[in-house]
Amino acid sequence: MNLNMLNIPEHKNCTNCGKCCGIIPSTKEEVETIRKYIAENGVKPIKGDMATCPFRDEVNKKCLIYPVRPLICRLFGVTNEGVMRCPNGNSADIDGSKFFAKGTQNVDDIKILNYIKW
Repeated sequence: MNLNMLNIPEHKNCTNCGKCCGIIPSTKEEVETIRKYIAENGVKPIKGDMATCPFRDEVNKKCLIYPVRPLICRLFGVTNEGVMRCPNGNSADIDGSKFFAKGTQNVDDIKILNYIKW
């Protein structure tokens, strides 16, 4: 899936607080894209709390894989679902469910970035 084709609005209220950088579910395709990106760009995952994304640079307050971040990360702060609400206020109110077609994703295909050996 080409994430640039989805027309997800930018989250304009982001302060890079990292509150959305917890347990990150991703598809196999997203994981492979991330693997390629980190190999090509010399990105090293950060070892730390397993409840924080391994690509969250807390010191510099940024995402190390921002250009290839998973869909779930792109939707945070711009969807109208309660769990995707930003503590700084959502900057859009799109229906995020349309990006996750029911019944098309096998649960075995979902990977958690936090638990992958990079």
